[in-house]
Amino acid sequence: SSADGTFTTLAAPDTTPPTVSLTAPVSGATVAGATVPVSASASDNVGVLGVQFLLDGATLGAEDLSSPYSLSWDTTSATNGAHSLSATARDAAGNATTSAAVSVTVDNAAPLLSGISAGGLSATAATIRWTSSELADSQVEYGLTTSYGQASLLDATLLTLHSVALSGLTASSLYHYRVHSRDAAGNLASSADGTFTTLAAPDTTPP
Repeated sequence: SSADGTFTTLAAPDTTPPTVSLTAPVSGATVAGATVPVSASASDNVGVLGVQFLLDGATLGAEDLSSPYSLSWDTTSATNGAHSLSATARDAAGNATTSAAVSVTVDNAAPLLSGISAGGLSATAATIRWTSSELADSQVEYGLTTSYGQASLLDATLLTLHSVALSGLTASSLYHYRVHSRDAAGNLASSADGTFTTLAAPDTTPP
């Protein structure tokens, strides 16, 4: 019989994949601009080696190798419309998990403005109306020159049919104006210059 000997068995292989989920943006969000934050949370029984973000199934940016897992997404490089965001986390043993996809809408297009007109004219007032191709706010710049110099109060109500009343105008005067509408994503549309002429002041002097 021999003397005693020893051996040590290897560690059990790591077969547990990481868990991962997107934390921003939220599903259904509308995103725009060049610095939209995308982030994910990930964990593993041994350790997460890295997280790769995906846009419509294709890699988005470089793999993030340290927590917190995030990147800044330049949405101007994506087409306007619906897109899918997800993230894949991997560990050192080669186990990987892809998160549930989050649907977002990219909107980098300003509203289209049409039907711009000036009506309801009097000696001191006018009403400017226009239509936008999507829900947007309303504001009018106006003045006696193309420098304008005055602006209506911003109406933050998001509409497609816009109407802004101007008052305190000078009688028998040619006014320049242009309209502005900004959509929910922050895209601003401005019209070309338009003009209208206020009516003459009424004759209130008796004979």
